[in-house]
Amino acid sequence: QPFHGLSYGEQEYAQSANRKFSHRNLQPQIDSNDNGAAGVSIAQALENILSILPDESDIKDLIGPIEGTGEEKLREVGSRARIFKASFEAWEALHLLPMQDQIFVYENTLQYFKNNTELSARLKLDHNNMVHVYEKYRHFLTRLSMRLFPWTVPYFSDLTRLHSQFWSGDQGLVFTAGNHQALYLLTSIQSLRKMGCELPIEVMYLGDSDLGEEYRRKLEAISGVITRDLSSMINDEGWKLAGWAAKPFAILLSSFREAIFIDADSLFSPRSSGIVPGSRLPEHWGIIFQRSNLSARIQEILAKTDFANASIQPGPEKSVLDRREQPYARVWGCGGRQMEALLSSSRYMSHEWPGSGWKQRRRKSRCDKETFWLGWELVGDTGYAFHDGNVAVMGTAEVKQPSDEVDEREAHSHELHELRDIDSQPTKAKLTICGPQMLHLDTAGRPLWFNGWVLPNKFSGDPHLQPVNFESFLSEPSDVGGDGAWILRPSNVFCLSADRLSNFTTAEKSILDSMVELVKGVGAISVV
Repeated sequence: QPFHGLSYGEQEYAQSANRKFSHRNLQPQIDSNDNGAAGVSIAQALENILSILPDESDIKDLIGPIEGTGEEKLREVGSRARIFKASFEAWEALHLLPMQDQIFVYENTLQYFKNNTELSARLKLDHNNMVHVYEKYRHFLTRLSMRLFPWTVPYFSDLTRLHSQFWSGDQGLVFTAGNHQALYLLTSIQSLRKMGCELPIEVMYLGDSDLGEEYRRKLEAISGVITRDLSSMINDEGWKLAGWAAKPFAILLSSFREAIFIDADSLFSPRSSGIVPGSRLPEHWGIIFQRSNLSARIQEILAKTDFANASIQPGPEKSVLDRREQPYARVWGCGGRQMEALLSSSRYMSHEWPGSGWKQRRRKSRCDKETFWLGWELVGDTGYAFHDGNVAVMGTAEVKQPSDEVDEREAHSHELHELRDIDSQPTKAKLTICGPQMLHLDTAGRPLWFNGWVLPNKFSGDPHLQPVNFESFLSEPSDVGGDGAWILRPSNVFCLSADRLSNFTTAEKSILDSMVELVKGVGAISVV
């Protein structure tokens, strides 16, 4: 029965919310054990709000300016973000009612307080004091959210509105692209469609100057593709959202409940169909596909600090702080469950972090590739995982003696300084492949997809440059941290030395050839 298991007052509260959505012809079915967003009754939700409301001095500190620079500022943002997460979840438990793939927002809270005197008796508060506490909490949460995540206003009136949009969404692919990446994207999307991926696609861009009308028209000519202007959804007054910093915003503001973010220069094999089209996430609601174990940059920042506030929630039971830097090539996030983590990642991208060499650190560590998992850690959300597949470099293998490797390392000493944590030992491997293409493997060691485009240098302006001859790939050794197998060259060219060479199968080479034909078809390279 509709509203079965609720008290009379709670039934009236839910029915009022339902009337606001009556045009959908929905009849809510409320289980007695799932009365709100957190599975608690309205009275319990209000009790939770009363119990975690900070005192006046703490509120003043929490909503005040965020001082400090560099790592100090990051830690302060993390502390406040965890308090926000707990406070926001308590607020939504009172105001949201999820049912199947829809969610209802209660907007008659004060009327409910007025009409249900038994609630005042249960909380041992008279009506006036109950309203005062409620409005004080609302003011605190609004100010804290504006301090941490101000860019969503006015596109969304508040974060509850942003969160509620995820519940009616489904699964889809999200890309970001400007004019310089449009040809990559035309190739990647058409390749996915040829392989049978029919998921809807949203291409996010930052205004007409970022992605021109002609490219938008070509992209939208592909079935199921829409382009959306992120700049109209984000208030970046006082700072400027640009380039790779738009990536977490693209996931957060997409219309999908489950968004799979893909770099524009990524190309897929049919083996990816087990992950991309129609797959679900039974255990983790955020999956990050690592790019390589190149260095441990953020570990030194987080390892010394426990962001957890014991009065709000405990710290994560497990952590990836023992992992090396985790740049992504693809990220799978569920906005309905992990909005706070995405907000945290976006916050990190949206502001400069001056001091302590922080801006330089961000540049060196390819900040856009590592902040997704950092966003989860900052809010204490451990519901994410790294994909277990290995990474590799693809191209044509060369045979080198150990002495050659040492000479080359000395020639690139300025680059080795950045990678010294993994390049401390000369490799004994005799096979080396250099190229900008980072190949991602499934758990069986076969290709899933690669990013880095198809040319020897994707940044080259040479219109006659031809694709790489993809014959083989070298997988990253499991003990890369001690073997010093990587060298990073200019233009994002990676050199990997290892002794485990794999050749592409005939079928895989045929797929690579078809990708090159698509690249020629969109006019990205000259036809020889």
